[in-house]
Amino acid sequence: MRASKILLFVVLTVAAIMLNSCTYGVRHLAYCKKECFKGTEDTDCPGGCHCVFRDDKRSTKNGTCWKLPKSEIPKKRRKKT
Repeated sequence: MRASKILLFVVLTVAAIMLNSCTYGVRHLAYCKKECFKGTEDTDCPGGCHCVFRDDKRSTKNGTCWKLPKSEIPKKRRKKT
């Protein structure tokens, strides 16, 4: 019985570590429960959230709003006039 308790502890510890590290390298990633679209301003997302799109061939025009830390927010580029 003692071995089964140790095994359960190990499994729960590994599961906790995996759940904690599934934030794609961003510590405080939070979903804002709203979609945004390419070509629109970030005002589609609620305050503090930013529009994020998938970066692969299956990407559609829809993105999702995420609350990102300041270090992960892309800097806006200004057009030269």
